[in-house]
Amino acid sequence: MKVVSVPEPDTLALLVLAVAGLLLGRRLKARV
Repeated sequence: MKVVSVPEPDTLALLVLAVAGLLLGRRLKARV
């Protein structure tokens, strides 16, 4: 893997989706 100072748009989007998924998962678990 290459270490780039500025992440690619696709990589950034995946990171955002991953964080959003974790937050949603915590909220769902908290509700239950």
